[in-house]
Amino acid sequence: MNNALDWKIRGRITSGFLTHRWCLKHQPESLYSNHNPQRFKLLADPVSVFALFVEMQEKPTVAVKWVVAGAYNGCRGGVAGLGHLVWKVFQEKDEDGKLIANPSDPQTCPNLVVERVQPKGAKYPSYSLQLGRSPSPVGDWLSRMDPAELEILRPLEEVVYIPMPEEEWKLFENVVPSAQVTKIRNDS
Repeated sequence: MNNALDWKIRGRITSGFLTHRWCLKHQPESLYSNHNPQRFKLLADPVSVFALFVEMQEKPTVAVKWVVAGAYNGCRGGVAGLGHLVWKVFQEKDEDGKLIANPSDPQTCPNLVVERVQPKGAKYPSYSLQLGRSPSPVGDWLSRMDPAELEILRPLEEVVYIPMPEEEWKLFENVVPSAQVTKIRNDS
């Protein structure tokens, strides 16, 4: 899933990362931890955003749903998010090292089978995912959609808003005192 938006986001050093790095070096006590839950939590939770075609049971049409799902990979303990699991399924390779399924290929991308499990009393659900066995051409899905549903489809760049660096710093003043934001910017 190496699209232009992905590289645009990954290529930027955000104000949150710079602020976190500065606080870690100069004021570690100001950062969020289990012992200091009221402190600054500056690192964003990773998320995945993707369009999902859903076959409606009540009528023979297809709906589009934009999914914003946690992309946490489980590295600090806990359950990996659905967004990470979807990404991981599409990274699987065959014996020759080639991707089994390319989600951006409109002719060969298979269905994705998702099973959600949340045992009674569990705080978070878990998901199991697997690729379908046969290709599921996007054209087949699009031909069964209402025109209103087709209007929902947009390039990801039009769906996700990424603030410019100057705007990011201004937004940080809602979390971190503006004098400290100015000091961090001057030091970075």
